[in-house]
Amino acid sequence: KVSDLQISSHVRVSPRLAGRPNDKALLDTKGFLDEWSTRWATRNRLAPSQEEEMSVGNLSDVAQIMEAILFSLTVIYIAIEAKQALNLTKAQYGHSLTQRMYDRYLSSAQNTDFAMFMAKNWEGDEMADHEHWRVTLWMNTLLVDIFDTWDMHDKGLVDKSHLDMRVQAVEGLMKMRLGPAVWEFWKPARDPRFVEWFEREIFDHADAV
Repeated sequence: KVSDLQISSHVRVSPRLAGRPNDKALLDTKGFLDEWSTRWATRNRLAPSQEEEMSVGNLSDVAQIMEAILFSLTVIYIAIEAKQALNLTKAQYGHSLTQRMYDRYLSSAQNTDFAMFMAKNWEGDEMADHEHWRVTLWMNTLLVDIFDTWDMHDKGLVDKSHLDMRVQAVEGLMKMRLGPAVWEFWKPARDPRFVEWFEREIFDHADAV
């Protein structure tokens, strides 16, 4: 660092320069001042000011805040999309179950022979062996339908209303003589939670009624 005293000592003509021409002394002084001013300007240009450092720090803080806000908005958007996708999936599964039940009942109504069979007293002794077998197959059809519906409801894919409709449809059949035998055929293949639920909803409720 060059002090003002050093600068003034060079501005004054030293005894060494007393015998030289005055223009030479002035040139030496001018060259020193130019060199000092260049070094001073370079040093101040490379060293950042305190305001500049604070400005860079503020921009970094703002960038971090914006990043956190964008991340939160992204998470919320993904959650909304996932909920809408789940609702759409539930609606599609529910529609497929309803359509399957509708097709089964419509086909039964359009089949004269099957409609006459459905109108019979299935508990009567006048039914032939093949008709008892036909009743068993119809029970199996309804049970498989309720199995699928319970599995979908257990996974949260359909509402409980779809399950309640099928419980009401199969409850009367389970009161028949063939009902418990058909259930015992399927019982080992089902989940223990379903077995507990089914027997509580069908047989315990039937006994209570």
